Order: sequence, then structure tokens, then C-alpha cells
Amino acid sequence: MFILNSNHSKQSDLQKPAFFWIQDTPFGKEVFLALYTKQCAWKKCTFCTLGTVSSPEFVEMENVLIQVVSSFTYVTSVDREIVRRFFLSNNGSIFDESTLTNETLKQICYEIFKTFPNIENIGFETRIEYVNHQNISELQTYLFSIVEYFKKTGSRTTGKNLSLSISIGYETHNSFLRNDILQKGYSSDKIDNFYKMCSSFDNEQVQVICDEYVMLKPCPNLSDDEAVEECVQSILYLEEMSKLYSLQMLVRLNPTYVAVNSELELAFDKGEFVPPKMINIVQVLQNLHNKINIPLFIGLNEEGLAVKKEGASFNRNTKTDKLIFKALEQFNRTQNYQALFDAVGYLPSE
Repeated sequence: MFILNSNHSKQSDLQKPAFFWIQDTPFGKEVFLALYTKQCAWKKCTFCTLGTVSSPEFVEMENVLIQVVSSFTYVTSVDREIVRRFFLSNNGSIFDESTLTNETLKQICYEIFKTFPNIENIGFETRIEYVNHQNISELQTYLFSIVEYFKKTGSRTTGKNLSLSISIGYETHNSFLRNDILQKGYSSDKIDNFYKMCSSFDNEQVQVICDEYVMLKPCPNLSDDEAVEECVQSILYLEEMSKLYSLQMLVRLNPTYVAVNSELELAFDKGEFVPPKMINIVQVLQNLHNKINIPLFIGLNEEGLAVKKEGASFNRNTKTDKLIFKALEQFNRTQNYQALFDAVGYLPSE
């Protein structure tokens, strides 16, 4: 995994992305790019401090494109050929034109396919309210036109069609936890309607996939066992939605860490919150084994935002944690549950 976390200590430093890294996923090697743009307009989620690595002011298209192109200079020629997925974020809503214009987004997509000619999936992180049938249909059409252009130039050699992923930050199936505690602002009806809308797109050349975050132990007042069960139920719900609407879906399971200046840091300092343990991630997978068909990706990156205090991360850096971390990285590539359980001494649930 290659990681580049940029430091925006100066407000004038607008030409560096917030985050950039390359990681292995169930669908192949993925580039994760979080742009440095104006802060998320919502700014209410209690667990999130991504606004601290975003700009207080609008960042012009010229500077955003420099962020994109400059980050690609860290990519090897080999990676340019084998990268299959690209996840695009601005630590808020990529479809919110008050933070990123539609024209800028199109230019970014062009640069992505120019640099990574064999991309098979491109993902966009956004809040639900910025997604509608029209803007996704238009994006499908535009992405298809780019793919066709690079096919004609001979630089695109993969025979696979392109898919478009939308990541809305689902977090949890528990509506009280999601809205009253985490302040996400997503009703269950709003989420169900989103999945229904995603199932309505009929475009064989650029299919729509749902790419969902699920948090493990996102708040105080949950024991480790309760957090594991809550996480399991959230993923089982997404499996249900996948079947109900015939949707392709990927789940990004993110164990919670204590972010700097978050409400969780206050709770952590008071002894009211302890992040989940690495073994809790394995327990979630143990409970899901043979119950789901959707692929899982375990998010093991703290994005440079975890407080530098003992026990503030899911990774306590013990000998056991290092073993589990390595096994989970392999799981992200292979989706081999049994190999994971064998590596950490766990047997799958009956």
C-alpha cells in the first residue's frame, strides 16, 4: 500500500490532495484519491473530522486538476497498467457543485482514464441528497464516451465494460444510531429509495454499483460484542438490499478509531469509549461467513487523523494485531475466509 497524506498547514497550499494511496481490493488494485476542496456542507456527523483536512473556501478548478495530476506522479508505470479501480472523494460530496463543479469532475475523469487506461470501475463518494437519476445518467454517458475514445487510440486494452460506483456513507442499519447519535441525516426510507433508484439504471456499458461504508463500533455505549453484532446486522441488511434490487454491491468495513478533535476523543479521554480491537473485525467476518455473497473490503487506513494516544486506534500494534493486520490485507485481495481464520486461529461459525 502506497500512502500520501498531504499537510495543508497553509491555506494557500491548494495544489496538494488531502489523501492519496494505492491499495488491494477484491476487484484488483485501487487508487484512492481524496481531493482538497471546500469542506462538506453537512458538517454534522459526530464521528467525522474530515473537515479539518478540507478547505474553508472554494478551491478553483485549476488547483484541483493540479492536485490530480501531481498525485499521479507517485504512481509507477506498472501500476498505471494494472490499476483496475479508482475511488474519488473530496471528504464530502463529490457531486456537490458548491465544492466541485461538474466541469471539473469531467476533467478529472478524463485525467484518470488517460493515466490508468484499464480502469474497470470508478467510484464517487457523496451524500445522498446530491445524487439523482439525471446526474448519474449523464455521468454514465460521459464515462462511456471517454472509454470509447481511449479504445480508439489503442491505449485501452481491457475487454471488460466499465462500472460506476456510488458511495453514500451508509454506516449502520440502526436508524437511531445513524441519525440520533452519528447525526448522519439519512432516514431508512431515503436509503431504500436510493437503492431503488440505483437499480433503475439500464446501461450495459456503464453499470451502477453501490459501494458502502459500514462502521464497527462507531460510538460509546456499545460493548465489543454489541458492536460486532450491530456491524453484522448492517452488512446482512446490505446483502438483503443487493438481492432485493439485483444490485452489485461492495462493503467497506471500517473499524472506528479516535479522530483528533472529534466527540469520540472527548469520550475516549473520559474513559467512555474504547475503539474496537483487531480481533473484533475477524469476529464480524466469522459471523458473516457463508451468509453473504457481496465482497468485503476492510479499511485499515486511519488517514492520518487518529489521535496519538495509546489505545486510540483499532490497531494497538501488538504482535497479535500485526498478525491479524497482515491476514486482513490478504483477505482484502483474496476474499478467502478460511485462510483468514486459519491465520488467526479462528474457525468459521456453523
